[in-house]
Amino acid sequence: MIRQKVLQLWPRRVQGSLGPLFLVACLAACGAAVDIPQGEANVADSPAKGASVVPDQRGFEELRNEAFVLFDREGSTDAVWAALSAVHTLDREAYGVNLRLAQVCAGLRRDVEALHHYELALGQRPHELGVRRELVDLAISLGREERALELVDPLLDDPSWAGEGTALKARALSNLGRRAEALALLEGTGDLPVAQATACLVLHGRILHEMGEHGAAYERFAAALALAPDNQAAVKGLADTSRRLGRDPEADRWDEVLQLFLALRDNRFTRAASPAADRKGQRMAGRRSDYIGDEQAAQIGRLRRMIALHPRWPGAWEQLAALQRREGDLPGACLTIQELMTQHGALYDPARRAELQKKYCHDD
Repeated sequence: MIRQKVLQLWPRRVQGSLGPLFLVACLAACGAAVDIPQGEANVADSPAKGASVVPDQRGFEELRNEAFVLFDREGSTDAVWAALSAVHTLDREAYGVNLRLAQVCAGLRRDVEALHHYELALGQRPHELGVRRELVDLAISLGREERALELVDPLLDDPSWAGEGTALKARALSNLGRRAEALALLEGTGDLPVAQATACLVLHGRILHEMGEHGAAYERFAAALALAPDNQAAVKGLADTSRRLGRDPEADRWDEVLQLFLALRDNRFTRAASPAADRKGQRMAGRRSDYIGDEQAAQIGRLRRMIALHPRWPGAWEQLAALQRREGDLPGACLTIQELMTQHGALYDPARRAELQKKYCHDD
């Protein structure tokens, strides 16, 4: 069964190009017990040489390309893993194969295997900072903070990755009990790009909160939310620290805001969709139209409540106007956009303001 399942993944011309070694690779990748002749074992996995040997480069490349196509088409995760593992058996150092195997293993929560393949990929291309970032993050998640600290510094040296690198290094230091070093590292990150500065502020707040410095933690969470008003980690931090500071009504408010964010996120009945998706949804809705209408009405209620509790988030107005327009309430949608411009107009460039006014306040 294992053999047949794997052999379905590639054309016979590719199978034939690799011959017996292809079968060994596929079966080994699927975990089957394989009796490899001593000569072939030495060629494939000789510890003395420590390097992969590809006896048929053209056949290997065809097999690799077939596996990559399966990966890109998002085939069955198990099938993709089997295909890539078979190729990896033939060349254990191939960068693209190791990178994709790491991503697939991470998706399967096979984190130790993912870490191994990220290590191999980074070994081939140490300048790939995206791979380095994934490797450091995974190492911390697996409790291998010392290894993370060995790898992280090149991220801090690159302006595009400095914020993420700072946050990752601070996490590793904090997990090791070196909180003073972590806090020192997180000071003065306000000049970073907004997303990176927000992540550092949230982490700073979490560490202070764990240390019992609830007032200082509250300030960091509030600063993070000022930069990114839809950051749910900052909202949760404000709820937790408010409660520790004895501000229960404020804590209740932030708890409700967090629940509203969760309810608003990815609501399949009310999220914005392309016209084609809208038409498909209408065809599929059928007798569910009343239910969808009720869901949209509930979503409008949630957005109005969000505006009342957390008016600093402009996204609530935009989502509300979009729903009002879909419901046919054009005057209401226009009024919502006008309120948005009154509250947050300075956040929008002239072109975007004109676009919103035209979309919601002019009949086409």
